Parts: sequence; structure tokens; C-alpha cells
Amino acid sequence: MRYFIDPPDPQRLSNANLKAIFGGIGLVLGLLLLTAGSGSTAFLGFVFLVGGIVLAVNGMSERRKYNQDYARAIPRPSDQDMDQLLGTDTLSILNRTLPQLGLSHSDLVAPRGVTATGGSSFDQLADSVAPTESAPQPPGASQLAVWGPAFPCHSAIGNDGRIRYSKYEFMVICPTTHMLAVYRCELDLYTGGLRSEQTYEFHYADVVAVRTATKPLVRHGIPLVPRPSQAGHYRLLDTERTMEIVVSSGDRAAITLGVSSSAELAVDRSDSLDFPDVLQRVRQMLREKKGGTYDANTHF
Repeated sequence: MRYFIDPPDPQRLSNANLKAIFGGIGLVLGLLLLTAGSGSTAFLGFVFLVGGIVLAVNGMSERRKYNQDYARAIPRPSDQDMDQLLGTDTLSILNRTLPQLGLSHSDLVAPRGVTATGGSSFDQLADSVAPTESAPQPPGASQLAVWGPAFPCHSAIGNDGRIRYSKYEFMVICPTTHMLAVYRCELDLYTGGLRSEQTYEFHYADVVAVRTATKPLVRHGIPLVPRPSQAGHYRLLDTERTMEIVVSSGDRAAITLGVSSSAELAVDRSDSLDFPDVLQRVRQMLREKKGGTYDANTHF
């Protein structure tokens, strides 16, 4: 959570300390006037005493609130820390996918004539996770994963210019001999919990489209809560990019890949996560299963 909020303004602490100091001075002065004087002097001492107590208590309360806000924001995780966290959770999701779909690795097939990996986005994050006995190696290229923000969520722009989110939705596509098996879920980085799990089985003959599209972000109202210091930039974000698999019955499995400004020449220019390889592999698999060709020299 610290990644998505700003530390408190240090001026708040300075103001709180000044209130506590002046309150203490007023308290001491009030006590001296009360003990040394009478009549109007004693009344003035009482005023200083009460005012000093109020001011000191208020200053200490504000200082305590500042320290609480500071502890909630600092130390802030680095961009690399966030990527490693997402990479580790992605591995867990990919390992969870096949049991949820009732499949094994032997059930998966890969399209011919395609040399690209199963999503360069996953390869980038996998590099940040050192394989251990408890953290298995990345799944094979036959398991295709894409992900993006799950609305509503908190978001922040890292030092590398990439937008990161507090919640992600994942779509893992598993091509088999007869169908595309799809697993979807939402990951909450605050808790590490998964929710909204869904599975689909799309027979190749029924799949009519695999496409990406852009649409106005305002359809979701205000889906992103930015880091306060970055609110100005987020007002420029008005477009989201989606990917969906559509079948002849009208059913579809869709996912948001990211958000951007419509003024940009390239959607998600600031985000290095790249999903064209996943689209290429899925479309090639559909061409194979529906009777297309996979390269210029071979027909089947």
C-alpha cells in the first residue's frame, strides 16, 4: 500500500512542533502568573494556562497523526520490489491455472511456425524472480498469460514511467487439441488474495474473433485512485485497451490490458508490458485448427 500513497508534508510536522513548543511556553507562563499574581494577573495566568494546554495537546495530536501517516507511507517499495511481487504472484497464478481447468501440461499444444514466447510480458517479470525449489521455473510457452488493471484500484507511476496497480486481472489461455481453455481471476496486491475466478472452454470451431480494442475510460466512472502527487497526470488518462475472445454464441472472455491518454500516438507507451506475442500465438492456433496456414510455404 505504501507504493500508492505519498508521505505527509514535512511542514505538518514543523507546524505541530511549533504548536507544542508555544503551548508549553504558554503553560509555564500561565503557572508562573497564577502562583505569583492575583486579580487580573491571576486571570491572565489562567488564560495562558488553558491556552497553553489546548495548544500543546493539539500540537502533540498533530505530531502523532503525522507519525502515523509517515509510517503508512515510508519506507516505500521500489519499482523493482513491486515487479518482483507481481512476478511471484504471477507464477502462483500460472501454477494454479491448470488444476482449475482440469488440465495437465501434457494436454497443452503450441502453434507451429511461431517462435515468439508465450507473452514477453511474463518473461520480463520472471527475470525478477530467482528460481528456487519452492519457486518453480516459469511455465512453458504453451500457457499464455496477459494481465492488466482490475477496476477500481489504486495506481501509481514509477520512476521508470510505468503505471502499476493495486489490483490486477489475469487471463491465462491454455490451447489444447480441441479447445481454448481460459482461466480468469483478480489479484489484490494488498492481501495477495484471488477472487472472481472464472473458467471457460471455447471450442475452436466456435471462436469467431480474438481482438483488441480501445474505448473511453469514463465508462467506469473513476476507476483509478492515483498517488495524490500524480493526480494531475491521471486526469489525462481517458482511454483503456482491452483484449477479448469472442465465440459464436456471443459469450466472450475480456480483459483490460492498460490505460492511457487518447492524445498519445501509441496506447500504453509508458508501459513496457507487451502482449502482441500472446495475440500472435492465439491467432495462429486458431488458423491451424480452423484450416488456415501457418507460414508462406506450408498448408494444412
